[in-house]
Amino acid sequence: MFQFFRNLYEYRELLYALSESYIKARYKQTILGVGWALVQPLVLMLTIIFVFPLIANISDDMKPYSLFVFVGFWIWTLFANSLAFSIPNLVQNTALLRKVYFPREILVVSAILPVLLDFFIGILALVMFMIYFSVPINVSFLLLPFLLIIFMFFTLGIALLGAVANVAFRDVSKFLPIGLQILFFATPIIYSFNNVNSAYVKLYKINPLTGVIDGFRSIIMRGTIDHPLALVYALIVSIVVFYIGYYTFKKGEQIMADIV
Repeated sequence: MFQFFRNLYEYRELLYALSESYIKARYKQTILGVGWALVQPLVLMLTIIFVFPLIANISDDMKPYSLFVFVGFWIWTLFANSLAFSIPNLVQNTALLRKVYFPREILVVSAILPVLLDFFIGILALVMFMIYFSVPINVSFLLLPFLLIIFMFFTLGIALLGAVANVAFRDVSKFLPIGLQILFFATPIIYSFNNVNSAYVKLYKINPLTGVIDGFRSIIMRGTIDHPLALVYALIVSIVVFYIGYYTFKKGEQIMADIV
């Protein structure tokens, strides 16, 4: 695990160069530029707040609902886009893989960093929502970076697993949108964790996205962590997933150039 971060540091110039090229390519010849980082979560949020309240009761812990939904989509967009860009990136850079050696995880991480930039740009929209709804900033906000670290461990683990699997089986990138759709509805994004059927609570807690999204929401909206046990599960599962993902990735790296 420590080798992963050592490689990122030693090849940091390559990592920055690749990330910069992806950012420029994404926003080249666009009118909104980096403003597109706000469009996806905001459009999804507006769609949901106009439709979902018509078919379900909004509980007290989901109010204000627009802020509730935005936080959920803000985190989810980071997760979904990270996988969408990182998992196919090895296959998309086969020429580079064959020409020069460098730790292959650099390609995975470099595809995620621009998405992480979008996430931080989303803080501007979050601040505007908080001002509009008079939501105060409190000392518990200091825990948010810790929640983000947990989230990134899980995301990196899934990305590394998916990327190496996609090298051997291109079906992975084809199945990814379907898998994300299933996971979207299996994660409390447009509904509260408190609305989950008691028979499925333990299953939901195993999903690290549940603990992280619920943690972000409860801290931002109420200044507390409503379900600390879900956050503990998120921490444990995220570290395990990251370890498995990185271990599998390095094993596959040995034959990666031959396959691609």
